[in-house]
Amino acid sequence: MASEWSLCHWGDLATLEYGRSLRDYQECAGEYPVYGTNGQIGCWTKPLCRHPGVIVGRKGAYRGVHYSDRPFWAIDTAFYVVPKDDIDLRWAYYQLLTQDINSMDSGSAIPSTSRDDFYALPVRLPPLPEQRRIAAILSTFDEKIQLNHRMNRALESIARAVFKSWFVDFDPVRKKMEGGDPGLPPDLAALFPDAFEPSPLGPIPRGWHVSPLGELFRVGIGGVWGEDSPAGPTNIAVRCLRGIDLHELAEGRIPDSPIRYVSAAQLAKRQLERATLLVEGSGSFCGRSLLVLDEISSLYEEPLLYSNFCKRLDAACSPEVAVVGWMQLACRYREGEVASFRTGTAFPNLDMHGLLANLLVIVPPETVARAFRAVFAATRGDTLATEAVTLGLLRDALLPRLLEGSLHAHQ
Repeated sequence: MASEWSLCHWGDLATLEYGRSLRDYQECAGEYPVYGTNGQIGCWTKPLCRHPGVIVGRKGAYRGVHYSDRPFWAIDTAFYVVPKDDIDLRWAYYQLLTQDINSMDSGSAIPSTSRDDFYALPVRLPPLPEQRRIAAILSTFDEKIQLNHRMNRALESIARAVFKSWFVDFDPVRKKMEGGDPGLPPDLAALFPDAFEPSPLGPIPRGWHVSPLGELFRVGIGGVWGEDSPAGPTNIAVRCLRGIDLHELAEGRIPDSPIRYVSAAQLAKRQLERATLLVEGSGSFCGRSLLVLDEISSLYEEPLLYSNFCKRLDAACSPEVAVVGWMQLACRYREGEVASFRTGTAFPNLDMHGLLANLLVIVPPETVARAFRAVFAATRGDTLATEAVTLGLLRDALLPRLLEGSLHAHQ
């Protein structure tokens, strides 16, 4: 019963421990997740925290709260929660989701979470069995959301495999040259030639060509971060995509992009069109990208915009060819080639004009691009993503009622 709950402060329950800096975690295939201020950013071979736990963003304009269901590492832009007493850490995670972590600013040059403010946060503490029941109810939603995300990743891996077969290994062309069966329906197999021709990137299928990425995309208008709250003409609520959000959406997950407020003119100038390419333009992961297709806008109630840390590229080709171009850019990022277009060391930026002028991509005929677009669309998993959004909204509606005791976990 809620009458058995006690009133205390987070400083009575736990401490915030500093994460530790780490290198090369982006390329590591270790079993332990690495967390930064906005979520998982890589893996490592050993954990800093040796049990499941809660990660709280420490640095940045937007800092999140995250839960790891296994031992993990937190880098120095994040804290992790160490209990002083026996509390359910999943309950702690859900309770902290109701707190405004981003208002706890220590006053440093870079926005940073104040530990003193955190420790002063009041909290209604239910008995441990009730904590576990609350966490079990809410985690049921999250487990189904994560299942949807895993299914989306599996679908996305199929699209990558087909892309590699058609546009990297050229399997249908090689098999036709050898007189074998390309393993495709006859109408699809007929789209591929049976010979190669030379190009700046080596042999490519006959009739295809190589061009700079700038033949497919041109630089668009810069992003806008907007305001924290509505004021005057800056009163339209939008979801503002950050660099990390581009990566999450491209990987089949739905990020909790911040709600910002912009003017009607700012929104009108930055409407995302079909086959707009957004590229993470600054930071350690600059070069990650997202091709905006119709389905993405349906994942949020608010209009989608992008922050000034994202670079916009507008398609100068058909949406079908744009998909192939984007997949090549994403492949080159994973292989490390895009990193050669970064400038600066302390805070890297992406040389967009250099990238467009010098990154060479293979451009297939429109018929082949259209066929791949059909495969790509079939592996998008948009129904799963939309269902995940609905489940998240239901969880968020239940969360405050369970945590304030107005809805009992045993009901």
